[in-house]
Amino acid sequence: MNYRLFRNFVALVLFLPILVTVFGAHALAQEKRSLAAQTGWWWYYNVSPDFVGTKLNDNQARLIDIKVTQASPLLFSVVMVKNTGAYQKAWGWYYGVDAGFLASQMTVLQSRLIDLETYVVNGQQKFAAVFVSNTGAQNKGWWWYFNTSPDFIAKKIKDNKARLIDLDSYEIDGNRLYSAVMISNKGADKKAWWWYYNASPDFIANKLTKNKALLTSIDRGEGDTFTVIMEKSSGQAAWWNYGKSAGELYNNALQNGARLVDVEPYDDLYAGLMVTDVSAETTRVNELMRSAVGNTGYWGVYLKQLDGPVLGAINERRPFEPASMMKALYHLKVIKQFEENLNILNTQQQPFSLSANVDDDPTTPGDERGSGCPTYQQIAVDTLANVLAKMMKNSDNRATDAILLSFGGKTGMQNFAHSIGMNDTEINHHIGCPKGDGESPNQLTLHDAGILYEGAADGTLLKPTSFAVFQQLMPNSVLGRISGIVKGRVTQFKNGVMTAEPVTGEAKKLGLTDAQADAFINAIQMAWKPGQYTVCGGNCNDVTIGGWASLPFKSGGQIVPKQYVFGVFTNDVATVAAGGLARDRGLEIFRQEIIAALKTWKAAGASSELSKTSANTGFSFKLVAEGTNAKELSMAVFDASGRAVFQTDWVANGFVWHGQDTQGQLLANGVYLYVIAVRTPDGRVVRNEVKKLIIVR
Repeated sequence: MNYRLFRNFVALVLFLPILVTVFGAHALAQEKRSLAAQTGWWWYYNVSPDFVGTKLNDNQARLIDIKVTQASPLLFSVVMVKNTGAYQKAWGWYYGVDAGFLASQMTVLQSRLIDLETYVVNGQQKFAAVFVSNTGAQNKGWWWYFNTSPDFIAKKIKDNKARLIDLDSYEIDGNRLYSAVMISNKGADKKAWWWYYNASPDFIANKLTKNKALLTSIDRGEGDTFTVIMEKSSGQAAWWNYGKSAGELYNNALQNGARLVDVEPYDDLYAGLMVTDVSAETTRVNELMRSAVGNTGYWGVYLKQLDGPVLGAINERRPFEPASMMKALYHLKVIKQFEENLNILNTQQQPFSLSANVDDDPTTPGDERGSGCPTYQQIAVDTLANVLAKMMKNSDNRATDAILLSFGGKTGMQNFAHSIGMNDTEINHHIGCPKGDGESPNQLTLHDAGILYEGAADGTLLKPTSFAVFQQLMPNSVLGRISGIVKGRVTQFKNGVMTAEPVTGEAKKLGLTDAQADAFINAIQMAWKPGQYTVCGGNCNDVTIGGWASLPFKSGGQIVPKQYVFGVFTNDVATVAAGGLARDRGLEIFRQEIIAALKTWKAAGASSELSKTSANTGFSFKLVAEGTNAKELSMAVFDASGRAVFQTDWVANGFVWHGQDTQGQLLANGVYLYVIAVRTPDGRVVRNEVKKLIIVR
């Protein structure tokens, strides 16, 4: 038998039947399940003590919950959190010890229990326990009891003027017994709280509502009841589940943007308590989406600043069926392949099918491919650029299939995804044919979609001129919810059916004029691709979107955009309309960033980010790099078909362009797009902006 003490991950071997892990700590008043701060967390079930010890070291974590799922051989269910920041404590854990040893060690180590579990092996009562240091600012009065009754516990609560932090119910030799850990309920630890034993789920739910409380401990009681502790909520979002499989419980935690804090295994099922592990704004958006889909299926939302932090995320790493949202991957592969000579897009001919399955009833027996699948009974030819536009802007599945077959097929496209870091992406069927040939759904994650758009926009995967073409050949208007957050949106109807719900605008509340709000919206840039599938007659509706956005922040009177990647999905929801509403509401994840950007306009006005003056047909471009170490800029001009007609090399400070093409000839009157890119000395693109240009002489 051995006892291993880990201090700063250095092992010392002694001879006792326990395992302890102790780390350096900060003093905290909060208990193990009361903190709402975001942290890394893990849950493992039916695992050995050695497995737990390994994961504690791997994750640099500490335990906050332990349950014995099997006494011999010994297996646990454990919840752990990253032992850093607000959660950092000096702590330890034991298993396979008796009560006398546990009591003496708490004295020797100047520690107190936060979780206690008892079990019987070969007729001997043993304990598993988690403890923390009880010194300095963490010091508090505490007590623990075992093999006792609710009446005894109630008396000790009164005698000690204490509150429970852990309560377990168990049977030994046919007798229902209880163990309890309590702390002094005074000072920084004083809280309104309640405890109930042998309580039904309905009773618990009613008490949570009446007490405006959240659960902090749950244990199986007699029959189908539970023994619980609850405390007054301080406003953080919290949830509890029971009667769930391990997968259901874990997925529910992710769907809630929550972390598990206490898990009770019973009858091959689990009850679990969870608290929010995301920002209040992310929770708000998540609940808006939940309301839209009626809590059916599953959904996710993601917003990340380009080359910056994740600003909000729910289910960002859960695979989902993307439908046409996946077409952005095909689009990127083609643009990247030809970025050394983008004019090939306008000259190379691409064949595609003109015919498709028109059966739009996915429940029709024998219909193994579904509507929209190309049949190749009629073939047409167009330029590669036009076929890409059909795929991206029209979402034409016939054009999509032509691109897939011409650029590597399913295997080649999936290999490309993995090569750029989209490791959870799978291409399993031809888009538009979700039931085809017994194939499984395509798979994407919001995290992978973010890698795609971020790499395209920041210069990692595409040059700025290539990204301009990437953006031009796909949907790039400002989405209705985004402009609505700026200026407001009224309810919209079509044929008596609501197609868009009202949206509260922020510009007027901040004191901006309508003209300023319009200018702000006009300065927003986006590129996005939605998707939608209905693959059965029931809850089989998938509605998605992913993309890139640039918001016009101002600094020193100049626009200094911030760029973002985003995604929203719903899978297996009841109706397309519900999925569409959730997709629209998911874009609320932008609201706080839009508010922050609008505030910079309030005093700054609405001048452009680049200093531009016109004289005859000339434009003067000056590098504005406030707050960055940007040194060079470049410009490229494209005609309406996406053909590059002018491009500069990277130049320092600025340059003058007189409206000429690459041969020095003046461009004809018409509509053009120009892209301005700014990069740092190490080649990193920090700005990449597309503007419309109208030449009239």
